[in-house]
Amino acid sequence: YNIIYSAKLGLDFEQTTNDNYDVSYKIVYDANGGEGEMEDTLFDGAEEKSLAKNNFLREGYTFIGWPKNENSNIATYKDEEVVSKLSDKDNEQLKLYAVWEINDYKIKFIFKTDKEIEQIKNVKYQGNIEFEELSGNDLY
Repeated sequence: YNIIYSAKLGLDFEQTTNDNYDVSYKIVYDANGGEGEMEDTLFDGAEEKSLAKNNFLREGYTFIGWPKNENSNIATYKDEEVVSKLSDKDNEQLKLYAVWEINDYKIKFIFKTDKEIEQIKNVKYQGNIEFEELSGNDLY
């Protein structure tokens, strides 16, 4: 991708773009802790194309998007985002890693003693739940 800048003395500034983008590359998708398979996405030149729809699954997690860095928890690209010119190297293979967010669950517990006691807890997937001490007759 070539950009040629030329300037005249004074306040005038001119930009000339040479859009001769002759690279082909492919995007490879990594589940990053998830399961499943996805086909690569091939790009030719400066074409705009959607990233593939995420087909990976991860129990207890929600897919957020794709960063370029395996250890990032911030998605650079959304699922099926239209992109172009992600590489300037011919025949490059770029890897995008799935970003996952752990699911939160709201659980309502009803305890029956001499009266009904309700506790609502927010818990993350595979998290622990702690209860306040209950008073009253034995639970039944």
